[in-house]
Amino acid sequence: MSEDDPPGSGSGRSRFLDERLARLDAPSVPIHRALVLGATGGVGGALLEALVSRKVSVRAMRRWGSSERAMERWGQRQGVQWVVGDVTQRETLVSAMGGCTVAFHVAAVLDDGLEGPAAIAAAVDSMRNVLDAAAEAHLARLVVVGTAHTVDGTPAAGGQMDESCRYLPGGGEHWSFEARYRVELEVLRAAAVGLPVVLVNPTLCAGAGAVLGQPERWPQAFVGGGAPRVRDGVVNVIDVRDVAAALVEAAVRGRSGQRYILAGHDLTGAQLWARLEALGVKGGLGQRAGALVGASRWALEPWAGAIGRRAGFGARRASAQLGLSPRSLEETLEGIFGGRA
Repeated sequence: MSEDDPPGSGSGRSRFLDERLARLDAPSVPIHRALVLGATGGVGGALLEALVSRKVSVRAMRRWGSSERAMERWGQRQGVQWVVGDVTQRETLVSAMGGCTVAFHVAAVLDDGLEGPAAIAAAVDSMRNVLDAAAEAHLARLVVVGTAHTVDGTPAAGGQMDESCRYLPGGGEHWSFEARYRVELEVLRAAAVGLPVVLVNPTLCAGAGAVLGQPERWPQAFVGGGAPRVRDGVVNVIDVRDVAAALVEAAVRGRSGQRYILAGHDLTGAQLWARLEALGVKGGLGQRAGALVGASRWALEPWAGAIGRRAGFGARRASAQLGLSPRSLEETLEGIFGGRA
């Protein structure tokens, strides 16, 4: 294990296997052409910006019937080619990955129209499609964006959660936790048999396209400072632009089979809401919140229920291996409402 890793870090595997995977990795992967699955989403849009700024040729996938706003924004940009496909249809993935050296899976894991066991099964099936297509396309690296929902357990020394803190299934949490956990297991299994895949776990993204969601969909307990476990619980916020930059670095120099927590700033739910209020959340909220990406009901309610049981998050591994350096919380939150930063 690298000296950059905290003691006991891993994702449910032994330290011996972590060391083996690290030694097998190439030092870096050049990105000649990249595929972005989920390019019309908030993180996907920030990733497109990061790739284009690095002069990378990008193929961006959107689903049939998805919003064309992102296409309109990027349609005239040199180096971005739009294709239509779906993670539920393996043949479209194989076609889209053709000629690409790396791919980023930032598409939604869960189907908004499904719940419970049906949603879990659909999520796992879609991830298997992506992994199988990546193997068939002989990608040099696949980067899968997971979630910090799957980081849980006893915090490491210092009180922050790290990659050694693992979600324990069957604990009665929201079914979406279980779905995300099952999906990550598929990713780690694929890595164990040789697929060059890296798993990235961002915390609560904020900025121009973030998981925070449309304010009118925020659970009342969160925005109103209602339930004590939500009001006083810890939430970690990271700028979506910092997430995008780290994803690019994960493709270039991330270690196959590794998980990387992308964390920014710890604060309580009440503190976060107070910061947003200070920036003018009240009054004209609906009009000014376009910079917060829309989130479906299952995306926000689990977060509101989770922050009360979590300690803060640390990102030592991502900082050491991917160069993650989060910008200030003030810059992130100002960029949400004022278009600044």
